[in-house]
Amino acid sequence: MQVVQPAATGVEARGDRASVHLLVLSLGRYCTLLASMLIVPLWLEAESLLALWLGDYPPMAPLFARLILAWIALLQLTRGYHVAIIAEGNIRTYVLGMISFAALTLVLGAIEFHLLDWPAWALPATAIGTAGAAAVFQLLYVGIRIDLSPGAWLRRTLTPVAIVIAIAAAAAAMLRQTLPETGLRIVIIIATYGLLTAALTWTIALENVERDHFKRVIRTILMRLGVVSA
Repeated sequence: MQVVQPAATGVEARGDRASVHLLVLSLGRYCTLLASMLIVPLWLEAESLLALWLGDYPPMAPLFARLILAWIALLQLTRGYHVAIIAEGNIRTYVLGMISFAALTLVLGAIEFHLLDWPAWALPATAIGTAGAAAVFQLLYVGIRIDLSPGAWLRRTLTPVAIVIAIAAAAAAMLRQTLPETGLRIVIIIATYGLLTAALTWTIALENVERDHFKRVIRTILMRLGVVSA
């Protein structure tokens, strides 16, 4: 985020809204897909990892862990909107809105735990709900400020991310069913999911302008290493 913020501020200052939109949408894709390289394998192997870590674990622990992972993934999808509104500069309403969602999560969690005596998984489930509401707020409020429609986010961020994760996760889940339950299986699933996600991201999730940019970066690196000529 610290690396991206100066670039976002620069393109916003130039009034280059097309570049702002690309940065917003691509950052959500990159953050979510990178996070998924750990989130999805941990989701699939929740029981095995809990057994390795804790031995005997509470029955609700896998559900609690998976809800935490889902919450973390949800937060990544709109990372770019946070960067964009900071670059735009007028953040008072945005900050108050996001603080309100965070406070609502704490209040609801306290009510569920102390007054309603709900199980522990209710807190991350509530956090998912309020994070979803905060994401809608970001899409609408920040989207209006930077002239970016929610439909663009659905088409250019959520859809490619969902396709990549669905394919790679399905392959990892099938592999999980064929391997014996060992620590090595966890390593293999992490590696397999990561490699598949990287390949699918290149072919499906990147837009042409992003793919061309990465090709230039790779070629420049190879030229400096002397692998290819100018």
